[in-house]
Amino acid sequence: MDFQRARNAKQKDIRIHEITSATRELLEVNHFSTITLKKISDKCSFSRINLYNYFKTKEEIYLTIFLEDFQSLYDDMFAIFKQYTILNAETFASLWCETIVKHHHALVWYTLVAGAFEDQVSEEVLAQFKEAMLQILHDLESLICSVFPKLSDKDCTYILCFCLNFGSALFTTFNTYSHNYEVKDNSNIISVSPGFVYEYRENIIIFIRGMVHN
Repeated sequence: MDFQRARNAKQKDIRIHEITSATRELLEVNHFSTITLKKISDKCSFSRINLYNYFKTKEEIYLTIFLEDFQSLYDDMFAIFKQYTILNAETFASLWCETIVKHHHALVWYTLVAGAFEDQVSEEVLAQFKEAMLQILHDLESLICSVFPKLSDKDCTYILCFCLNFGSALFTTFNTYSHNYEVKDNSNIISVSPGFVYEYRENIIIFIRGMVHN
């Protein structure tokens, strides 16, 4: 593509989408640590100078992708859970896991962001990221509270933290062993192991039952 500088907010959003889409394609076949701004700019047919107009480091791009993935996760969670006024632990765990499977990249990002990216971005970018992320987490917590009306806000926070922290750790454990994944049609699309889903669901059920009975 021939690069043209964005002249308004809409055009800027289009450029950012082009950059994040190109980065996602690179992430399908490369470890995040081996990707460079040059590779991203080549993929976009942007010069690095033009790329700097939007992102100063690759980590800033990763944070943008992370927010996109988590916002997409929340949007799907909202579409599902808004249909219910109350859920038991088993149904909640099943619905949560089904949605997480569709958005399992969010679990990968959740693990990476805490230690790998934050020191590679400016304080301003980091502050904007944290503000946006906290809003998404607050919205997820509100969804949990909406289907467990007898639990306190603090209890719902614990459930959300468990679902994300345990889920990301468990996903990393299963991801360590290639035989737990299936690569379909020689592509880079990885299907999540049923073993991960089973363990994740069962542990969410146990955790929520403990919260409800305390």
